[in-house]
Amino acid sequence: MTDSATIPHACAALSEAPAEAPADALTAHGIRVTCPAKTNLTLLVSTTRSERGNRHALDTVYCGLELHDTVTLEPTAPGTGLDLRIGGDYFGPRLDEHPLPGTAPFESNHVIRATRMLADSLGVPADVRITIDKRIPVAAGLGGGSADAAGTLMGLAALWHDHYGAHAVLRPTRTELERIAATIGADVPFCLDAGLAHGTGYGERVEAIPEGSAAWRAWQPRLSCMLIGMFRDGLSTADVYRRFDEIGGAERNASPSNPAMPDPNDPATPRIINDLQPAAIDLHPRSGTAIELAHRMGAEAFVSGSGPTVIALCPSAATRSELQRLWAAEHAVDGMATSDGAPKSLGLVRFAR
Repeated sequence: MTDSATIPHACAALSEAPAEAPADALTAHGIRVTCPAKTNLTLLVSTTRSERGNRHALDTVYCGLELHDTVTLEPTAPGTGLDLRIGGDYFGPRLDEHPLPGTAPFESNHVIRATRMLADSLGVPADVRITIDKRIPVAAGLGGGSADAAGTLMGLAALWHDHYGAHAVLRPTRTELERIAATIGADVPFCLDAGLAHGTGYGERVEAIPEGSAAWRAWQPRLSCMLIGMFRDGLSTADVYRRFDEIGGAERNASPSNPAMPDPNDPATPRIINDLQPAAIDLHPRSGTAIELAHRMGAEAFVSGSGPTVIALCPSAATRSELQRLWAAEHAVDGMATSDGAPKSLGLVRFAR
């Protein structure tokens, strides 16, 4: 299989349902999507709000990481339906490698939900083989399931337009993709693009932080040398939020220079805050140990999202190397990955079949 040009943004005007495409058009190529993990540089959690289904209101800065899953989408013969395969080398609970339609692991998978919702929206048959090569840990606070769902939405939008586009313009609007994404999960709208962004609502209202903006320039130097500490055991997001409701969040003393709710887009106050961190550490003490060791080395460190993954922002490559050795010597984490440079974005390529 040969990679070709990167596909441009998969959103434009939505038109009528497509005419039937020739069989050869349906088998000419597939789509491969690079789906970055995410972390939350700032995660401010408010009280539950009944109008949002008792979800917690969030104010967050999302950041795409170099660690990623790869989703491959290949059209299949009409009437064959959906086929899902999951493999790869990843930490956390193991997923069923070939879940069958009608079973809980299949029906609850974010990728399957995304595929069916987009197919229904566009009026096309959901005949596609989806293969996920996982590298993002499961139940880790890194948004792996959300990233895969977002990559599936963007990839299928491009794939189905390619296959049916000669007969009718078939492209979902950005609004429709975001609607579907938000229905699947709060992180999924961010993962449609990844990069660096400000999220509000319960995380689904996303505003990109443009490259070169003041906020981008404030965050970027701190993201150039990152170390990701991973664990074999995961944490349930629901459990972490329940513990947060019991013990509260990160302590913040309000002042003009250290506001209780800093503006994540204000370059004067870019601060690492995660209100879920005390709850995550209470449920997973090894995360706290890894953070303490990172602080000892002069790195900024925090729990990623609902944990247990720990992100360390290192001031230099030498510091990162020292921290890698320290984490390994102290058995503070079970695995490590790095992320360098600018926040990572979702990427799509065609490949010949």
